[in-house]
Amino acid sequence: MPNPVRTRRQVAEAHKKVFRKRLRELAASMGARHPAVLGDALLLLIEGIYVTGQQSEEGPAQSAFTVAKLLIDAILKA
Repeated sequence: MPNPVRTRRQVAEAHKKVFRKRLRELAASMGARHPAVLGDALLLLIEGIYVTGQQSEEGPAQSAFTVAKLLIDAILKA
């Protein structure tokens, strides 16, 4: 019988891998000179939103849109 905890972890890891690839592809389609860096930066931001969003509706996640825009603008100008 498969270990359900391990199976859930494998599903989560597979999802994150696909999501990371997609963010990098989106960054490349925007013309980023460093699409891997932008994709990974956005992934880190999103992961942080997940965590801080669970703690409080008034926490740092409220700044996510502004931070994402700053990241994108900075990388596209680099």
